[in-house]
Amino acid sequence: MSLQLDPAMLQGPIPGMSLTQQPGNMPWENPPELSTIEDVINFYLEKLLDPETEDLLLLVLDEGMSVERIAEFMSTSGTMNGRHSLDLAFLVDPFIRELIRYVAETANVDYIDSYTDRQKRDDIPYRQAREVIKEVFNERPSRTDIDSPEMAEVPKGLMARSQKEE
Repeated sequence: MSLQLDPAMLQGPIPGMSLTQQPGNMPWENPPELSTIEDVINFYLEKLLDPETEDLLLLVLDEGMSVERIAEFMSTSGTMNGRHSLDLAFLVDPFIRELIRYVAETANVDYIDSYTDRQKRDDIPYRQAREVIKEVFNERPSRTDIDSPEMAEVPKGLMARSQKEE
């Protein structure tokens, strides 16, 4: 007793799709507008060098968003909107990153290339942190060296009065 699959079953819509929209209405269900890497590169070149888009891009970079995330967002949204395929999105992603870096450098805007690089840069190595902690504890005066009235013991408890009230 063998199981026979009908190839026509694999061509149907996914379950629940008829409840939302007619199959084929979404942009990603149709053939992409741009089919070659050159067309996709020219599309993003025109898009990113547009003055309005450039201003928004510089604002977002200045606010601290990474070049990696912006490029990923742009290539993914191009796929979702039916501009190009997902394969072309992966191929054009390094070009978009380099173009964003170029725009930021020409405008003298500091940018974060990737959040992982920023995290690595901001992390303090364990050895350095340990030495700083040792220095702080070695330079800190002990409790016996402090004889000032401000550092005297303060009465504790629910009914304790401060020394000024007495």
